[in-house]
Amino acid sequence: MEIFFGVQISDKADYISKASIQVQDLVNSVIENSSYGSSLKKLHIGLICVAPEYRQFHTVRKPRYSYETMTDEKGKLNKRVSGIEYEIFLDYDSYIELDRDSVKAKLIADFFSSLDILESDAVKKKIGNFDVDKFKVDLSAKLK
Repeated sequence: MEIFFGVQISDKADYISKASIQVQDLVNSVIENSSYGSSLKKLHIGLICVAPEYRQFHTVRKPRYSYETMTDEKGKLNKRVSGIEYEIFLDYDSYIELDRDSVKAKLIADFFSSLDILESDAVKKKIGNFDVDKFKVDLSAKLK
């Protein structure tokens, strides 16, 4: 499984982009040799941190899914979810006040709270056998 962060930021918050790459690499190193089920291979999280006056131009959309096609033993084609993408708003004012070293810790905390979306009924139906609890426990043990 791989995790990717996409960042939309205001000018004053450009250091958040660098911190998000560090957090992304850290999270991927923690989970690279772990298995959480075969259904979910990629998790894309859009991080939106813009000044309040620009927030109206950015929206958090409902989760979107990417699919892969599989052929079963009878030759029938089946589609299953292989990735999920969602966005979260980061509190611009609180990030601007942080020093650069504290941004990474705040990003990790916001990342953890965003994982609750994986436990919603609609998402659980789509991601099948993905073990959300084990995933969260592994990340929590290594990153907090």
